[in-house]
Amino acid sequence: MRNGRLLLPFFPKQGRGPVRKEDRKVLNGIFYILRTGAPWRDLADRYGPHTTVYNRYVR
Repeated sequence: MRNGRLLLPFFPKQGRGPVRKEDRKVLNGIFYILRTGAPWRDLADRYGPHTTVYNRYVR
């Protein structure tokens, strides 16, 4: 399956609150942290806010 359809059930649904960040950017941010071992606060801006990426990782 292409375009991540296998992963869709694992992503949270858009609910109330702010608009969700792009799932691909957040996932890439998680992979970057796991690959490099960098602290969350040093995550590059292109992956979105480090708190968002961290919270998705924890979930």
